[in-house]
Amino acid sequence: MKVLLAEAQPHETGFSPFTWSFKSNLAGFSRLALLASQLGGHVLEDIELSLDGVEWFDANLCAPLGAVLYQAGRGPNSVSVTDVPPRVADILSRNGFLSHYGRLVYCV
Repeated sequence: MKVLLAEAQPHETGFSPFTWSFKSNLAGFSRLALLASQLGGHVLEDIELSLDGVEWFDANLCAPLGAVLYQAGRGPNSVSVTDVPPRVADILSRNGFLSHYGRLVYCV
């Protein structure tokens, strides 16, 4: 199952015409809560979280996103993060966040 974080919903093609910024505010936390509710209840799934369309992700949101992905991976599911734009990859790799979610694939 591929989930596009910019839309926080299952997405067939992985393509998004929109760009999103995830900041440490009500909108950012609300989008992560929506993602958590959509990932809940899946069992034996390969969950691929695509960051395609995300132009900024506050480092402060790594812990809440990590909690959402940890919970989603307890199904027993596998969780990976893909399609990470270089600017966002730089933010998420400084604290080792991306190393917990398998293969890293950059958007061009």
